[in-house]
Amino acid sequence: MGDLLDEWEKNGTSDPRHLAYMLATDFHETGSKMQPVREGFKKTDKEARRVVARRKYGKPEGPWGHVYYGRGDIQLTWFDNYVRMGKILGLPLAEKPDLVLKSKVSKAILVEGMLDGASKDGDFTGKSLQDYFNETTDDAVGARRIVNGTDKARLIASYHAEFLEAVEAALSEPLAADEADEQPARLPKANDPITWGGALATLGGLGSAISATTERMGGPATFIAIGVIGIGAVLLVRGRNALLKETGE
Repeated sequence: MGDLLDEWEKNGTSDPRHLAYMLATDFHETGSKMQPVREGFKKTDKEARRVVARRKYGKPEGPWGHVYYGRGDIQLTWFDNYVRMGKILGLPLAEKPDLVLKSKVSKAILVEGMLDGASKDGDFTGKSLQDYFNETTDDAVGARRIVNGTDKARLIASYHAEFLEAVEAALSEPLAADEADEQPARLPKANDPITWGGALATLGGLGSAISATTERMGGPATFIAIGVIGIGAVLLVRGRNALLKETGE
């Protein structure tokens, strides 16, 4: 998730619904691993080829003899899609498809493919997050068309709702506290050194904020909310670093 946040910081939007749906899609497509996988969750190219051997994209294609089965967080599939995404990102994905299994590359594909992005188009299906989450639309079920029609659309929408609740809790200011006598976590003063102690204090405050949310959740939702504690900590620490750069302190 750290690599996804890095890519989001560079090329994402200001709408938390977009980030939440991207996290929900990542969670679903990777079987909750949140990291690049081969189709069928196989460990080797040989094993993955065996899984897709009878499918239309299961035969070697193009000049390099690769099989372009699903790879990465979003399961990039088909030769033409590797060529297109490679051109957009400036990477030789068709020549070296296993680059998609590198986390930073995979997250760049995820962000570019689900947003209008550099291509000004939803690169997976022609649909993008901006089509389903904007000033007049809030359609977490329909947003599944960005990747794969209506397959598991309502399930992923439920993940999105949980991710969004956790992301908004992590980004809220001040953070809610479990107990009335607890003070919400705040960033250290600008003239304090950036230390692990400060980061852990922030993380602890986020834990308090998220714990109230997890009490109402079950199953994968708990995993999601706990994971977003880290997201909130990263965002807050990065925000402080940006503040220090702006003020020169």
